[in-house]
Amino acid sequence: SIHIRVDWIPFNEITKLIPDKESYCQGEIITITSPNYEPANFPDIQHLWIPQLGHLTPDTLWNLVIEAVETTTFQRITTNRACVDTAEIEIIVIPTAFISIEPSNSTICKGDTIQLTVMSNDPIDSYTWTPTDGLSCADCPNPLANPFGSTTYEVEGVFQGCPLGASAFIEVGVLPDVTFPGAPTLCPGDSIQLNLNDPDPNATYIWTVDGNVVSTDPNPVVFPTVTTTYILSVQTPGCDAR
Repeated sequence: SIHIRVDWIPFNEITKLIPDKESYCQGEIITITSPNYEPANFPDIQHLWIPQLGHLTPDTLWNLVIEAVETTTFQRITTNRACVDTAEIEIIVIPTAFISIEPSNSTICKGDTIQLTVMSNDPIDSYTWTPTDGLSCADCPNPLANPFGSTTYEVEGVFQGCPLGASAFIEVGVLPDVTFPGAPTLCPGDSIQLNLNDPDPNATYIWTVDGNVVSTDPNPVVFPTVTTTYILSVQTPGCDAR
C-alpha cells in the first residue's frame, strides 16, 4: 500500500483594501485583506509578503497593514507543504507634493502689508488659509497680509485628492510711544527729560540737534544753554525710523 497526501490552499485572492479607493496618499494606512480561513485545517500553511515596503504588521500574516510609500505591486506567496500559490495587488500611491510660503519668516511694522505667496511645482487644486484675520483672501494662493500682531499663517492645499500644507510667521513690530515734555521755559543750568515714556528695549533712539547726534538714550536729561529744538528718530525691527 502507499499513502498519498493531498494538500490544498484556501481561496488565495486579495479581495479588499481598507479603505477601498483607486489611489492613496503617501503616508496613508492601508489594510490588504482576504477571506478568512480556518487555521486548524491548515497547520503547515505559511505566508510571505513581498516587497518589504511600508509594512506595519509582520510579513508572515494572511492580511497585511502597510503605510503607503510609493506605487507598488504587493505579492503574498502562500505555501502549504506541496502547494504554492501567489496573490498580488497593485496599490497606486500619489506622491506628496511640496509647497512652501514666501516669505516664510518676515518682520513688518504694525499697519504695513506684506504679500504671502504659495510656491509649488505641482498644480494645487484648492487653498485654505488660517487664521483669516488680516488676509485679503482666504482661498487664494497669494493673499495680502496685514496682521494686527505677530501671527503664524497656515495654508492647506489639495493635490490629486491628497492634503498638504505649509506655514509662515509674520512678526509685527510696533514703534514705542514717545511723550515730549512740551515747550517749557528753562533758566540757565536747569535740566529737562526729553522722553517721559518708559523705554522700549527693542527700539533704537537717536536724538539730534541741527543734524548732529546728541544722544542715543531713550530718556535723555539735557541742560540746554540756549533755546534748542531736539529731534527724535526712533526705530524698531520691521519699522523704519520715524
